[in-house]
Formats: sequence, structure tokens, C-alpha cells
Amino acid sequence: MAKYRIVSKGNIVTIKSKLSFGEQINEREINIFEQQIFRGCFRPRQEGKKTIIYTAPDVVPLISYLKKGVDEETFFLLVAQTIEMTKKIEMNGLYLHNLMLQTEMVFVCERTREVFFVYQPINSRITSGNVYAFLADTVQYAGRYGKEPEQFLKEFQVFLNDTKNYKIEDIERYIREKCPQAFRKIVKAETGKSGYITNDRSSYERHYHSDSNDEGGTTLLMEEDESGTTLLTQQEDDEGDTTLLQQEERYPILERISTGESVTVRKNIFNIGKEKENDFTIINNKAVSRRHAVIERINGTYYLMDKGSTNHTYLNGEMLDAENSYVLSDHDSIQIADEEFTFYFD
Repeated sequence: MAKYRIVSKGNIVTIKSKLSFGEQINEREINIFEQQIFRGCFRPRQEGKKTIIYTAPDVVPLISYLKKGVDEETFFLLVAQTIEMTKKIEMNGLYLHNLMLQTEMVFVCERTREVFFVYQPINSRITSGNVYAFLADTVQYAGRYGKEPEQFLKEFQVFLNDTKNYKIEDIERYIREKCPQAFRKIVKAETGKSGYITNDRSSYERHYHSDSNDEGGTTLLMEEDESGTTLLTQQEDDEGDTTLLQQEERYPILERISTGESVTVRKNIFNIGKEKENDFTIINNKAVSRRHAVIERINGTYYLMDKGSTNHTYLNGEMLDAENSYVLSDHDSIQIADEEFTFYFD
């Protein structure tokens, strides 16, 4: 995978990405970013054939921001911006798996609470974007650094773990119910008759400069544009079809080879490690880390991610890069440190 170097100088953050062997810059996607402004995204600039430079002013890493503690509105404002970015990426013909959804690669402007993401305009087999894993990590960091565990964080974690909630619109609906003001404070995508984000550059420029009349001069997050707030709502009223899909759903099984122990993977975020809080607890093995790896489900597809473990995670004999998602298939072989597992559908 690409190697990154993050430099903070003054009030400017610069990220230098050097592509690895087999990765190529996607010229089409670079052109998209050159032709229009993506509010909330670092603008990529190509330097040679293997290097991409990103810059953004006045931002801090998300983890640093969460360490100071966040209230309920701020937390859901962060989540709402994440949801809007995933929709913006897909509506512009880009690929969600190229959006860097890792807490160390997401930044926040403390003054405005605006979130900035890094999108990799590259051709690569590695999946970087995993919305549910990112939100789960955000909940954990927010809870860890807060003065005390907040009820809204506990409830949102329960929601993420509910197997019925695996669509982006499910998360949006949840936020609108729990904290409706969050979506009213972010810039919504302007839409044309087709419902897609406009390609008119002047429209994007207005997004960046429309805050000039704000009295305080500090708030870049704007009231929502009613023309761009209704997305993916067709399924909201189609309860019959949704229920049928849930009834027919098959859940995979993770089986530990050494003991024959097996657990059905029913959660969207399924944790594996030696701590008792994990969904699959591996006891009597010091080689396994506390939270070693996770299996995540997104839109019916399952992914495996190593969580920075000491002794690594392997998929079909190949060592996984930490904090990157890899697609799981029926009867895949998984190795957690020196423990072997089989992932399969019954």
C-alpha cells in the first residue's frame, strides 16, 4: 500500500503519499479533483508518476480532536459529515474504497468543526474505506478520552452492532432522529435535475465562500440546502422488501481449528482478540493481541482488518497490512498470530 508522511508546519498540514509497487495514479480521478472543488476533501496534486501531495489549512488529526472531549452535537456533526462525504464520493463516480477512513488520516478544523478527508485517486486492490469500522473507532476514541462514558456513545455503538443497520441511509436516519440539528449545520450537495452533484465549478466555489456574510466570521458549516437533502429514500417506505431480505440473510461462521470452537458472525463489527470484551475471545494464547483483528460487514460484504497487532493477521497465507480492509470469501483461511481459523457460510 502507499506510504504516507504527514507534516504540520504553521497552520498547514501536508500529506505526501508515495505509491507502492503495482499502484498507479488514476488520471481520470485526478482530473475530477482539478475540475471541481470537493469541500471537506484534501485536494490531491500529482508530483511525478508515483507521488501525490495533499494540503489543508488549520486542521488537527481527528484523534487529537477527540482527546479534548466532544459533546453529543459535535460527535454527530462529525458522523454526519462522514456520511455526506461517502455520498458525495459515490455520486461523482469515485470509489468509496479509495477514501482513507482511518482516524489518523482524518482531520478536523477546531474553529469550525469541519472534517477533512483524504481521497486516494489511485488504482489499487487494497480497500481503504470502511465506514462502519471508522465510525466504530471514532466511538471508541471519543469514549476513551471523555470524562465518563456518554450514553449517546453507548447507544450509537449498539446501533452499529445491530445487524439490521448496514446501509449508509440507516446511519443518516439514526442521526436525524437523535440529533437532527447535525445535518442542518453542514453544507449539503447542490443537485441538478438528475439528482447528482453539479459539475459547475462556480457552484462549488460558492460552497467555499458562502460563509462571507456570517457575523462571527468563523463558521464554515452552513445551513442545509433543501434541494440536496433527500437521497436514497426509496427504501425507507418499502418495509416489506426490507423484512424479506432480513429473513433470508445468511451469516458466516468463524471456526477455531485448534479447538473446534465456532461463533456465528452476526455483528457489523466483530472483534477478535484475547480480551473478554471481544466477540471471539482467544484464551490461553499470549501471541494474540488484546484487540487483534475485526471482521466488518458493509452492504452484505465481509472484510477482515488487522488492528495493529503484534504478531499480525493473515488471510490465505498472506500477511495483512494493519488498518486496511480485505474482502472475505467463503472458506477463507484466517490466521490470528499462530491461531488458525476458517471463515465459511453454513
